Amino acid sequence: MSSTVYGHSAVAQVNSIANRRKLGRWARKGGIATLDQGLISGSNFLVSILLARWLPASSYGAFGIAFSFYLLILVAYEALVLEPMSVLGPSVYHDSMPGYFATLLRLHVRYGCLWIAVSVLGYVISKWSGLHPGVLSALLGATIAAPFVLLFWLVRRSWYVQLRPARALLGAGLYFSFVLGGLFVLLNRHLLSPFTGFLLMGFAALVAALILLFRADWPGIRNGAHAQTVVSEHWQYGRWALASFALMWVPANLCYGLTGLFHGVSETANLRALMNCALPLRQTLTSAGILALPFMARKSRSSTWKHLKRLTVLIAGVFFGLALLYWIPFMVVGKTVFHVLYRGSYDNVQHYVPLVALASCLQAAVFAPAILMRATRRPRLVVWTYLSSAVVVSAAGIVLTRLFGITGWLWAVVVSATTALLVACWLVREKAPQENLVCAEVFE
Repeated sequence: MSSTVYGHSAVAQVNSIANRRKLGRWARKGGIATLDQGLISGSNFLVSILLARWLPASSYGAFGIAFSFYLLILVAYEALVLEPMSVLGPSVYHDSMPGYFATLLRLHVRYGCLWIAVSVLGYVISKWSGLHPGVLSALLGATIAAPFVLLFWLVRRSWYVQLRPARALLGAGLYFSFVLGGLFVLLNRHLLSPFTGFLLMGFAALVAALILLFRADWPGIRNGAHAQTVVSEHWQYGRWALASFALMWVPANLCYGLTGLFHGVSETANLRALMNCALPLRQTLTSAGILALPFMARKSRSSTWKHLKRLTVLIAGVFFGLALLYWIPFMVVGKTVFHVLYRGSYDNVQHYVPLVALASCLQAAVFAPAILMRATRRPRLVVWTYLSSAVVVSAAGIVLTRLFGITGWLWAVVVSATTALLVACWLVREKAPQENLVCAEVFE
């Protein structure tokens, strides 16, 4: 009897040690992922802040409009390439990741060259369209930089798919260094503008991506998967992801067009300066999601829905907690931060920070059920989640922004984020497979 008890105790102790080690490994990976994305978001944040400090409001407003378009490009790539890679890589191509990545790399180079050519042609045609010159110049910089930034994202994501974020961290450090050095050069030569700011991000991304590729040690990377098969599989999954990401773009970026339309480009600069405060948090949550998605995709191969839902609740708590930890200190010293960052130019919008924080915390909680639905290859449900949010924010945002400016828009975002959270929870509960079924075969 005593030997049986001792045996059970020994097994429990071994399991406890194993669990602690596993938790330590994931905490370390999570810390690396957060630092990685922090360097990326910190670089972009520096560009935004310095442009806000050195440019007149009209020019910075043009940057805000171009940046929202730039994010739309990134969103499309995330949906059609990066997210399918995070889901299909650990499942479908688990045993042939090097060849799969090589195919994606060749496709990127092919379509990237085409994109740059079309962008330059579009700029030439648009010069006679009467568009604001500052906006046109900023848009050109954004479209030229996009393929190089996306290449960098593709290379970094390949390491996240393998749950090896330390390699991605190396790239982030390189990108941050090049951006920081480039900013000093542009400032000293009085060349900093929305156009050169975007070009700097593209150059830094290209150099960092090439260095990471040069250091890659994957065997068999030349034996790529069939391109047509990869494109078909990515489209089958990504068409839904594209819709969901496009709908996610609406609450975050529609505001710049509406504010410029109803209240002028200078008011758009005020809003851009305000929303810059949420950028580091959003990028941090994005990095955590990038790590969580392939993890959940692997878990979905052998876990029940009940277990996956428990993991989702845990992830939602972590994301919401990160948002609170970010915003509480910011609200305490926000006035000082605004004054230091913008040299007093945008102190008039600091009082909106609590509303931005509320919306941000609600949006952070929505990330978790969205990750669950994506990892189990149910992107159609994610579309319904963000469609509800986009409809609410579009309907309410147009009216409230027209009547109340920035205040109206922020309240519309709070209502839309609440709607998305409620719809996501309902979909996970009501549209999920039965709890006793394994989720590996679920594909809608």
